[in-house]
Amino acid sequence: MNHVIANDQPSPSSGVPREEVATLAANPLDALTPQQQEQLSKILETYLDDLEQGRPSDPETLIQRHAELAEPLRWYLRGLDFVHQATADLGPKEHPDDAGSVGHNELGDFEILREVGRGGMGVVYEARQKSLGRRVALKVLPFAAVLDRRQIIRFKNEAQAAAQLHHPHIVPVHSVGCDRGVHYYSMQFIDGQALDRAIEQLRNLRDGTGENVANPSGSTIPNGVFSTQHSVRSQSHINSVAELIRQAATAIEHAHEFGVVHRDIKPSNLLIDQQGKLWVTDFGLARCQNSITITMTGDLLGTIRYMSPEAAAGRGSLVDHISDVYSLGVTLYELLTLEPPHTATDRVTLLDQIQRQQPERPRRLNPSIPIDLETIVLKAIQKPRDDRYQSAAAMAEDLARFLAGKPPLAKRPSAIDHLSQWATRHRNLVASIVGVLILTSLAAGTATMLLSKEKSRTEAALKTAESNFEQSQLNLQTAIDVVDRFGMRLATKLAGVPGTETVRQAIMQETLADYQSFADQMDGDASMRFALALCNTQMASMHRQLGRFPESVDCYQTAIQLYQDLLDADEQDPDPNRARIVHDLAVCHNNLGELAFQQGDFPTAETEYQHVQNVIDKLGEEEKDETQIKHLRIAALVNVGNLERAAGKTAQSRRTYEQAIEMQSALLNVDPDNLQYQRELAVSYAQLSFLFAGNDLDAADRYNRLAIGLHKTIVKDRPHDLAALSELATCYNHRGAIFNRRGRTAEALQAYQDAIDVQQTLVLRAPTSPRFKEQLAVAHNNMGQVLLALDNASANGSSADNSSADAVTHFEKAESLLTELVDTSPLSPHYRAQLGGVLSNLAPLLEKSDSERARKHYHDAIEHQTWASEKAPQIQDFRVWLSASFVKYGRFLRRQGQYDLAAEVALRRRPLWIDDPNHLYRVALELAESAIGDGDSSLPLNQRWVNTTLETWQMAVESGLADVETKRQDPTLQKVIRLADPFTSVEPSE
Repeated sequence: MNHVIANDQPSPSSGVPREEVATLAANPLDALTPQQQEQLSKILETYLDDLEQGRPSDPETLIQRHAELAEPLRWYLRGLDFVHQATADLGPKEHPDDAGSVGHNELGDFEILREVGRGGMGVVYEARQKSLGRRVALKVLPFAAVLDRRQIIRFKNEAQAAAQLHHPHIVPVHSVGCDRGVHYYSMQFIDGQALDRAIEQLRNLRDGTGENVANPSGSTIPNGVFSTQHSVRSQSHINSVAELIRQAATAIEHAHEFGVVHRDIKPSNLLIDQQGKLWVTDFGLARCQNSITITMTGDLLGTIRYMSPEAAAGRGSLVDHISDVYSLGVTLYELLTLEPPHTATDRVTLLDQIQRQQPERPRRLNPSIPIDLETIVLKAIQKPRDDRYQSAAAMAEDLARFLAGKPPLAKRPSAIDHLSQWATRHRNLVASIVGVLILTSLAAGTATMLLSKEKSRTEAALKTAESNFEQSQLNLQTAIDVVDRFGMRLATKLAGVPGTETVRQAIMQETLADYQSFADQMDGDASMRFALALCNTQMASMHRQLGRFPESVDCYQTAIQLYQDLLDADEQDPDPNRARIVHDLAVCHNNLGELAFQQGDFPTAETEYQHVQNVIDKLGEEEKDETQIKHLRIAALVNVGNLERAAGKTAQSRRTYEQAIEMQSALLNVDPDNLQYQRELAVSYAQLSFLFAGNDLDAADRYNRLAIGLHKTIVKDRPHDLAALSELATCYNHRGAIFNRRGRTAEALQAYQDAIDVQQTLVLRAPTSPRFKEQLAVAHNNMGQVLLALDNASANGSSADNSSADAVTHFEKAESLLTELVDTSPLSPHYRAQLGGVLSNLAPLLEKSDSERARKHYHDAIEHQTWASEKAPQIQDFRVWLSASFVKYGRFLRRQGQYDLAAEVALRRRPLWIDDPNHLYRVALELAESAIGDGDSSLPLNQRWVNTTLETWQMAVESGLADVETKRQDPTLQKVIRLADPFTSVEPSE
């Protein structure tokens, strides 16, 4: 849909306050029964038909005829009359002056001037906001959606989500409201046109028609910025297109950072104003389009052309930020070639082309496109998700490199890549697994022995499953079992085989696709509910291993609902799988709790762990296998202990861990050689060591040694068990922290090096594992901190060494690893907070050699940690890390003589500790240093930050600051007090 929207208002980054989003009006529909709602819908549809045919019914007669529906009828008829009048009278105008005749149309605080565009999600008008006297774009939800309360709530929620985005290339949303049953939201008006209009003009120029496409706003794109009067083969056009999509990619990345996925990127939603600046609009609304009845065939096809392959396949759970990258790539393709990648004119064929057919290379359609730019386009529109740019930021970076004359980081698909993609689309299940057997046999001798043993049985079983797949549900279950055995289980076994990580990843991707195919076939079949639940459970596990946490959550939630439905139905008809259902339900709740915990969502984690306990209690009443129940209960206890520890409930966490250890020790006494029991006990010892590290280093050391001893035993028997190696490395890392706190620096450095050695091995064996990269980054960061402390000691009198340079090296390695993780999972608060911490640690080492780089590191650290702290406010560490970054940045600015900026940084720190007197006191001292500092400032000395300092000091006192009089004598604070009152008699202490 085309939006014409004007830039006579400040940009979102200008600091201008935004309006409060209006609350959603009460809907009379909510008070009606379903039968009354259906009756009301039919009455209104008939009334609208009569309106459109020029024979409207009398509203009062209609209301009297249906007295029981009088109130909702009167409410909706007012809105329906308005929409009909607007549709009839406010068609697109050729000239802005034509708008005067319809200025009497009003909607809430807005006077509607003219229609400027329409599409599947409604109509956009140019309007004047009466209270502020400004021009806005007003988007109106079609009346067809008014009878669906869910659509109204979605409309409001999505508008509110878009209103949270503040970016110079995103159209700001001002407000959302409802008047006479008509729902709308207002946006900044952009004076320009959408890129779909520009593409059409360029096509006319190319085809020699010389026709300009009518633009409802009367606006055109000025020459010299993005000209629609020049050939698409000109270098200026190509560079302009690259710059526009670079701007769009930065805006999309900003939205992704706030959890908003666009889902409908296309030229009509990309606007270019008179200055040649690009604006992205219609954030988050694509998900609502399926149920809006005014969508026309052309609009629908227009949207489909820019869909990602996963969206075209109907895999909604996979439509995420990587899908937006694909749509950006398709838009770039069309701007450069004036042709869409896929040209079918019917829906079914077009969807099939998007999923299966490789588009023509852009340079074949426009030979003037540079090879590097074609590489960027091809990277963005790859069919396999993992082959595309993994973030809009990565695509923006490559476009910036192209514009700067540098080669892109993306590599062109090779012939092998094309062959591999073709094989992925066409190979059947037998060829897939046989291929895996061959590749794995080349990877390692161990893998050869494992896979050759299963090869003949695999081929026979898969051929049998394949030939009978469509015959019955029984054979479908057989196929699922085969995929489970030779897909999921094989991938699990390969986790311990060196050199097979690439093959393992390929197996998981292939198996995941097979599970999805099975799930699609079983969806809606009640008799296959149990099999569908198993498929979703397995898909959740694979998504989790591949680092796709949102998709994993979706699959676990689907599985939980299916299992619960089975248990509810079981009350009437006993299910032979009941014990398995209850067990798997508990596992799903547990894993969902772990995912929530990892993302910092403690309330959800606590709820899920409580569900686990409830399910375990139910299982205990029915299941005779006590060992299985104990394992579930122990796992739940350890997770609850982790949650309590993270929430600061130390004593409670200790009791929970000790209860788990007691149960694990009992199991190990019965079977002392069981490596699984040893591993679980070692993990509990490690968690207890973490807990004691804050207040009892002896206990922390004792439990750490116990954990390391058990993990070494396991690794000795299973040298290729990646999970065991990972847990051992974590214990080494924690051991380094214990030694460091005891001042035993050499032993701390050795422990951290042990951790790094193991974790480097893990990353080499499993290069796609986000967990291993995170652990290695943490170890490098810890090593850097110890080396930094050594360097500081050296500066204070010890012999000089290279500790500072070594610290920089370790911090930079940590930065590189965490940056990669943030690029892959931009919505993870843990990765963002950790990256901020590393940047904050690295910045002080750069202050003397590269002050600008140090400044940027401080700024980026604060941005990452602020985002993480706001996303997961319950994680206290994030707030502490952010506060420390503020302190270091403020100190740096004061050393640079930038006292005003330093004071602003201190003020940003103050809200973090609004009830903490000691922190408030330290903020007051930082402000005091800025108030008396001898640096650049626009204020005279006796006015600079004095009142703010004293205000913060008073806040500290009122919050319960201890030893007030002594702290008041601080020399810096006293100087500020004298600036405020030159006649004060209080003298600073010596």
